[in-house]
Amino acid sequence: MRAHRRSFLACCVLLGAGALFVPAEAQDPAPVPCRELPCNVMVEWTRAGGVAAQVPDRRYGNPTHLEQSVKGRLTERGFVSHKSTDGQNLRFLLIPSVGRAMCDEVAGTATDMSCRAILEVEARVDGPDELRRDVDLPSRIRNRCPSEKVMGVDRLGIFIGDWIIYALEGRANGERRPVARC
Repeated sequence: MRAHRRSFLACCVLLGAGALFVPAEAQDPAPVPCRELPCNVMVEWTRAGGVAAQVPDRRYGNPTHLEQSVKGRLTERGFVSHKSTDGQNLRFLLIPSVGRAMCDEVAGTATDMSCRAILEVEARVDGPDELRRDVDLPSRIRNRCPSEKVMGVDRLGIFIGDWIIYALEGRANGERRPVARC
């Protein structure tokens, strides 16, 4: 009786192990947004007074370089972008809010707040549901660092690019979320 039980268990183990090595049905993996399918990154300046109202700041840089900086970060990390506005691919719409920011390196008793910087960016993801479903980008990306500092335009663009990359594949790969560095 024991020999029969052992042989039965051995057969079950072998069958179970064999089931692990049975190849799954061949499925075409879904194309990866912004890697295999290009995506579009656009900046809309209506909330900040239009693109003509954006002037370079002596400390934080030219706000109109935000789109270029975000796209540069995505390209640097192997992502593909395009300028098409068709509904077939993902589109990231960035809506910055510009406000007064501290000009001083270190806050003092008479802090100069005459500089202008992008303080927050509203981020919207648009496109087909099957592509947009897994993209978990925060609706607002704040330009905030310790001690009331904010990032310049170029560093903020890299930070937003890192958030887009994290939303597309970083979270699924178990990576840590982006952190603002001033």
